[in-house]
Amino acid sequence: LKVLAAKVKMISKILQSQALGAAKQPILSHGVRPLSTTAGGFFEIEKKGNVAIVTLDAKGEKVNTLSSKMMADFHSMMDTLEGDDSVKAAVVISGKPDNFIA
Repeated sequence: LKVLAAKVKMISKILQSQALGAAKQPILSHGVRPLSTTAGGFFEIEKKGNVAIVTLDAKGEKVNTLSSKMMADFHSMMDTLEGDDSVKAAVVISGKPDNFIA
């Protein structure tokens, strides 16, 4: 888990440095600009090459919590990824600085 966390931080730093030139959407807390947001607003998707970086962020909440709305949005996000043949892998990260999900 520590190795995975270190790799996610490294990828985030790389993506942040590459995203500085884009100005169409705000940078998320991990330094990536979203390409799309799911209908429920819980997930933002950024593609880097053939990897989708999916950020889970319950806007306005201190923590991300499981709910029926979030799960419906998760299925919508998965449908979006499955419909994109260029996506070969996905990384799901939290938009909250201190936790993933409660």
